[in-house]
Amino acid sequence: MKNMIWPAILLFFWIGLTQSLDSIDVIMGLIISVISFALAKKFFTSNSSYPKLNVIKVIQYIFMVFIQMIKSGFESLYMLVTRKSQVKIIKVPTDFPSDFYVFVLAISITLTPGTVTIYRKNSTLYVLRLFPKHSDPEKEPEAIKTPFEKLLLKD
Repeated sequence: MKNMIWPAILLFFWIGLTQSLDSIDVIMGLIISVISFALAKKFFTSNSSYPKLNVIKVIQYIFMVFIQMIKSGFESLYMLVTRKSQVKIIKVPTDFPSDFYVFVLAISITLTPGTVTIYRKNSTLYVLRLFPKHSDPEKEPEAIKTPFEKLLLKD
């Protein structure tokens, strides 16, 4: 039962993105949500223990991810229009207490325009970034993970 909350959250996002409650859209969203969760669980986590979910923290995190998606969308649009694209693969080390948090961070990074999590090794993520914000390679991982990490590590 507790493994069904994340597909339910993904389905909620699907309905919000498609803006449709047609039965075929909801069924398709449910199928995609369950498959996405199963694949992500298999490939991004090595253990099956998940932390207890605080509903308020989950809502705050979802809201923050939406804000980051909108902000990154406008930044990416500006960079595309001005033709300032520059692709880099960035190593993003994390200090999370479990694989679950690394998984959530990887999904959150991939949801934001201009970034895609392409590989995970232990608690380090490798992120393809289309528009790096810093010329200093030491600051770039912090720019990617800080907005998400602050809320994930908050108790």
